[in-house]
Amino acid sequence: MKRALLMFMVALALAACAELPPGDYALVPLNGQPVTPGAYRYDSPQGRYQVEVRSSGDATVAPTATTTPTTTPTTAPETPEVTVTPSPSRTPVLTPSVTPSATLTATPSPTGFATPTPEGPTTTPGPPPTVTVEPKPAPCEGVVVNQAGLNVRANHSTSAAVVGSLSADAVAVIDRFYVVRDGREEWAHIVAPVQGWVAAIFYDGRRMLAWPEDVNDERAVWCLPPYVTVEWATNPPPTPPPRSANPRGLHLIFSAPREPVLATLAALGTLKATDGAEWALVEGKKRHGDALATVYRVLYTSWGKLDCPPGWGVGDAVQAANAWYDMLHTVWASRGLLGQVVGPNGQLHRVVDYFEYRNECAFAGAWEVAFDRQMLRRASAAGICLLAFSDAPGTPELAQFAQRRPVLDEMVAQPCRAGGWHGIALHIYFGRNSGPWLFGRWRLFRQVVGAKYDALAYWFTEYGVPNVDGQLEGRGTPDCGAIRDELAAADTIFRDDAGVAGYHAYSVGGGTEWLDLSPCLPLMPSTHTGQYHS
Repeated sequence: MKRALLMFMVALALAACAELPPGDYALVPLNGQPVTPGAYRYDSPQGRYQVEVRSSGDATVAPTATTTPTTTPTTAPETPEVTVTPSPSRTPVLTPSVTPSATLTATPSPTGFATPTPEGPTTTPGPPPTVTVEPKPAPCEGVVVNQAGLNVRANHSTSAAVVGSLSADAVAVIDRFYVVRDGREEWAHIVAPVQGWVAAIFYDGRRMLAWPEDVNDERAVWCLPPYVTVEWATNPPPTPPPRSANPRGLHLIFSAPREPVLATLAALGTLKATDGAEWALVEGKKRHGDALATVYRVLYTSWGKLDCPPGWGVGDAVQAANAWYDMLHTVWASRGLLGQVVGPNGQLHRVVDYFEYRNECAFAGAWEVAFDRQMLRRASAAGICLLAFSDAPGTPELAQFAQRRPVLDEMVAQPCRAGGWHGIALHIYFGRNSGPWLFGRWRLFRQVVGAKYDALAYWFTEYGVPNVDGQLEGRGTPDCGAIRDELAAADTIFRDDAGVAGYHAYSVGGGTEWLDLSPCLPLMPSTHTGQYHS
């Protein structure tokens, strides 16, 4: 995020205080930018404070601190300690840690926050608070794009009294939305320049009031909960479908050993395969039916080995989506993946529950949004469920993910099959200890888009496991003992999160540069068989 963040440290004594102690604090400008006067927010484990900066520059200033009560969450969010940005080779780059001095200063982090480690006695104090001073969010603003202007009404209905009007291009401050029909009729409550309700989306989907959508405009985030509230009339978000109690899965590529894989299936809740491992999906459904959720991605298409459509981000996005979908559908059908098999209960089960349709493509803004929406529409019409995005670890930025709201709206508006919705795919490498900005990124995404999309499940379709060098980047020789421990811990974390449907340990199969955990498969059934299935 590109906000001009100010970071400072407070005395160690703060950990034992309920209020920000009065006194002078040195504010150090970031990136050579002066500290500008204004109101800032300071969050710590002890509470939330409003800090007023009364002078500019890097001189010592005297903040006025007041404690603002906050609601204690049932589960405390993790505080990011280190920002890790993986390169394309999945080698993480760590931002420098902050070393405090007697003068309370801070070192800026280029992409996120760093938690300072205070100097002090050898006693073991609690973890020091991370102090982040942010500019107060600007209000959510909408621009009237209806050329005839908009009536401002006393309520969210065309029968309500008109209390004012807005001309075309007028800017209105929004504090909440009321959804009559998601994506078809939505109303915005505005508080300036006049208070009342305006039709934000009307006439069966025509946008009348627009708010920031550009990824580089961080005001887009301020048009999301919790900055604005959203109410639904007759179509609240869908209820999340029941999830398997077992999130554990494997990622198979060609040369995956048949018998060890089949012997492991009873310990799994999900299975992903690519080219050359389709047999595992068929056999898995025959043996376990819908107790095993299956995922598939094409590596070698009829157009060659491609992760993303040719010309990604360029040209007509809808045309590109149609061509890509037609090609993928042909490949899926030719490999027998659109059919059904008879399961252990004598019932028919689809071979593939979810298809991934792209892999670690660079974020492409509005083009990507249009592409993904068209892919989802084509698949829903055919009764096929997709997993969208399949982002590389540590991507995209939060504001970028927020720009995908129209894609998420498409998902919740149209089930892909009876009782089921499309899902969200992400890749996680570098392990559960890599912090919230890598391992816990899906939690940040959920926060930024709000509860409206809680019915959509997250699938971690590539999950890095340890090699003998202690790395979790998908390459090298597997460390079977460390893999067993990693998966046991991951099981616990994901099983307790209703929004996570499954994860796929990467990878089973040989002949490539990627890690092959085939030798570790015998450890899995003995570790968790019976834990999830009685």
